Amino acid sequence: MKTALLIIDIQEFFLHDAPNDLVSNIVADINNNEYSAIAFTVFKNNSDSNFVHSLKWPKCVTKEDIMLPKEFNPFVTGKNVFTRATYSGFNSTTLNDYLKSKNTQKVVLCGVDTDACVLATAFDAFDYGYFVDVNFGLTYSGGDLEKEAQAIIKRSLIARE
Repeated sequence: MKTALLIIDIQEFFLHDAPNDLVSNIVADINNNEYSAIAFTVFKNNSDSNFVHSLKWPKCVTKEDIMLPKEFNPFVTGKNVFTRATYSGFNSTTLNDYLKSKNTQKVVLCGVDTDACVLATAFDAFDYGYFVDVNFGLTYSGGDLEKEAQAIIKRSLIARE
C-alpha cells in the first residue's frame, strides 16, 4: 500500500511552543520509513480568512511565520508544499491531486495542532478515500485537548483490528 507522510503546519510560527525535538523526530521518522510521498501543509493567514473575520485572529501572515524548518530542506520539492488559510490541509485543492498522482492509498499525519488542523485534515483525508493513520508521537497541541483529539481520531478514523 502506497503511504504518504503528511506534515501539517510544522512552520516557524507554530514551533515556538512545540517540543524542541519535534522537527528532529519527524526527520528521523522520514529517514526510518519508506514513504511513497511526503507533503507539507503550511498555514498562511490572510485578511479574508475566517480566522480574521470570525475568530479575530490576524496572526501567522509573514514570510518568516510560514517558513519550514531548514531540517526539512532535503525533503521539500517545488511540488509538495501546500499553503492554505483553513483548518484542513485538503482545502488546498492541489494536495489531493498531488497525493493521487503518487498513487497514495494511505496517509500518515503528523504536526500541529492535533485538536484543530490535524483533526480536520484527518477527517478530510478519510472523506477523500484514504486510509488514515496519525503518528501521535509526532503531533502537538498547544491547548489541553491533545488526549481528546487523539480519542476522536482513534474512534472515528483508524481501522480497528
